[in-house]
Amino acid sequence: MPELDVFEAFGLTAEWDSATVCVSLLLTQLWEHFPEFQAAKTGDCRPPAHHHLPLPDFQAFIAGLPAQVAGQSSALAAAEEGLLRRSSFLSAGQRELLQDLLGSTRLFERSPIHRLIQEFNLGSQGFTEIYGMQPSLAIESTLLMYDRPRLDDADRRLLGNWANDPDHRAVIFTKELLTEEIEPDSAAQVRFWTTRTQLRQLARWGQDVASRGRPVCPQCGQPMEPEGHFCPKKNGHLH
Repeated sequence: MPELDVFEAFGLTAEWDSATVCVSLLLTQLWEHFPEFQAAKTGDCRPPAHHHLPLPDFQAFIAGLPAQVAGQSSALAAAEEGLLRRSSFLSAGQRELLQDLLGSTRLFERSPIHRLIQEFNLGSQGFTEIYGMQPSLAIESTLLMYDRPRLDDADRRLLGNWANDPDHRAVIFTKELLTEEIEPDSAAQVRFWTTRTQLRQLARWGQDVASRGRPVCPQCGQPMEPEGHFCPKKNGHLH
């Protein structure tokens, strides 16, 4: 989707961040036309009936923000600043609610938007099983419905037969590891032609080396720091 490309190019790469910015834009549009509209931090609110307002131009908002500079504010903080700057009509309470929403995008317990995204991803039943909370909706998992392999059974069998042919070989392509101050394009490149047996041995050796380091997350298989890590399988939920 082109909308996602604009958000990711700006640095809003997590769906709970970009979704919260979009919800904040929707809220400011409602408040501009319906100042009396009350939105709760819990997410338990309903918009005014039959308001007929068009959707905000999400792309134009992100494209109009100043480019990010290393060492300065984060993309989310820049979006918050831009949103508040263009919404001078907001009351103190409305500004506080927006700041709370945008400041807690990755905190599952505080962010209703984060929880809704998790429920869409996991489905209502999966949401309850994992988090022990009552769902807000009654939906199936969007991941199970749409995140499916593109290869059909016939193509998978064809690929499997090709891979298991003893006459077929594989190639490993890698580039030189460089320090940050060296241009990436200057890295040397190398190709290794190998047999399938050699690849299996390399994979087992790599597993043995990796097992000597940090423990891996049982959910996503990535190494965990002592203070925990943001797990992709949990959509970034810290554990």
